[in-house]
Amino acid sequence: MPTLLQTSRSEDAEVRKSSLDALARLCSAKDLPALVDLLVQSPQPASRRKLETMIVAIARKSQHPEKAVQTVLTAYAKAGDVDVRCALLEILGRLQQASALPTLTAALDDTDEAVRKTAVKALAAWPNPAPMDDLLRVSLHSDSQVLRILALRGYARQLAMPSDRSMQDTLQRYREAFTMAKGDQEKRSLLAGLANIVHPDALALAKEYIQVDSLHDDALLAAMTIMQGLDGAAMKVSASSHGGGDTPPRAIDGNRKTRWTSGHKQLGNEWFEIDLGYETEIRTIQLDAGDTGQDWPRAYDIYVSSKKGTWGKPVLSGKGTQKIMRLTLPPTQGRYIRIEQHGTTNGYFWSIAELKVNGRPETFDEEAMRKDRAHWKVSASKNNADAPHAIDGNLNQRWGTGSGQQPGDWFQVDLGTKKTVRRIVLDAASSGNDYPRGYKVMVSDDGKTWRGPIGVGLPKKQSKTIIPVLPTPARFVRIVLTRGDNHWWWSIYDMKVFA
Repeated sequence: MPTLLQTSRSEDAEVRKSSLDALARLCSAKDLPALVDLLVQSPQPASRRKLETMIVAIARKSQHPEKAVQTVLTAYAKAGDVDVRCALLEILGRLQQASALPTLTAALDDTDEAVRKTAVKALAAWPNPAPMDDLLRVSLHSDSQVLRILALRGYARQLAMPSDRSMQDTLQRYREAFTMAKGDQEKRSLLAGLANIVHPDALALAKEYIQVDSLHDDALLAAMTIMQGLDGAAMKVSASSHGGGDTPPRAIDGNRKTRWTSGHKQLGNEWFEIDLGYETEIRTIQLDAGDTGQDWPRAYDIYVSSKKGTWGKPVLSGKGTQKIMRLTLPPTQGRYIRIEQHGTTNGYFWSIAELKVNGRPETFDEEAMRKDRAHWKVSASKNNADAPHAIDGNLNQRWGTGSGQQPGDWFQVDLGTKKTVRRIVLDAASSGNDYPRGYKVMVSDDGKTWRGPIGVGLPKKQSKTIIPVLPTPARFVRIVLTRGDNHWWWSIYDMKVFA
């Protein structure tokens, strides 16, 4: 090992590289002081970068990574070279041990901007909100726009992390940060963080910035992400049991034809739990047992809590008497819900085909959509004569571009009357590779003046493309490609617009 440590200092680049590669294979936690010393003395940036990676990897594998942090902190206190100090700060940032926070936060006020930038980047990537207020201070008072943006990005990210703050306090901090943001880049950072706050008030805040042209796309993306979380993407469910494939997530899949079921007759000891993914005031719960049997809960207690597993007393108790139960709770702040079933039946299961909390997740009526579709008129930028095949209900026929996808290709629906557009589904059916590579959704009241987009996306590689949109009143809906594919067509065998 001493020989490799010596040859790692060689002036010959190949010798240094080979020696460092060997050290990476052979060194363990006991060698960290020597590796840190080697980094401090190394004048070559490439060697320092390799040593950074090596030290972090070894420290992460060790049983006591905090000892590695102390070694780095000791070296940092003695280091004078700016590049070395930055390298040591980067190691501290990657190891993310609490003992490094005082040094990293102190570096925010260093006289050298490179040191300050390294510290900001390390703290912005911190795994908990501990450095949040220090990042806010930098975002407000730094003379460097780059540092302000980096700090605000980290602050916004950490604001969205779980903490003891109330949701209202978190949202108020976002509002204040938007007010203090000095430019569009900083506001974009805040919008990116806001997208992680699944809450109706966060959605309302994001929507405010959709009206700002320079922030429209970022605000729309944030709003759509929040909206999808509210509509079940952030929700997690579990139950005391389930029957076969009738698992708990089927209760929130937006499809009344599927269900969760207990898998056995009601015995009086069943439960169903919901993690909304966000804290809010819970006012209503709807339980829909579906069309099969009489699977509503015969007797129930409902608990609401802000802390998982801590339930207290029920906020509502009662007896079930029908398949669709719309329950009004005394407004209760919380994130977690537990429904306990205490009744018994001779044979009926407990089933939930669709569950809603405060009206979410939203469900879509396919039968009503099909009736409306009979009155639609469709058109397209290419092969207009085939456009009606997209809404005729025949999956053996299609509309297609007839050639590779090109940005600007569009498909349009006239709904006949003005309606609130809520979701679009495009099905490429047997032509599975003909999904749109990228799209935006525009709307109009007259088919001439367009506004939006109200939805954007880059779909996954699958034949069915589900397009969530911001609920918007309109008569005309136009889907416009934003990305191309010279090989594959854009095909629609079936199109649904839920409005």
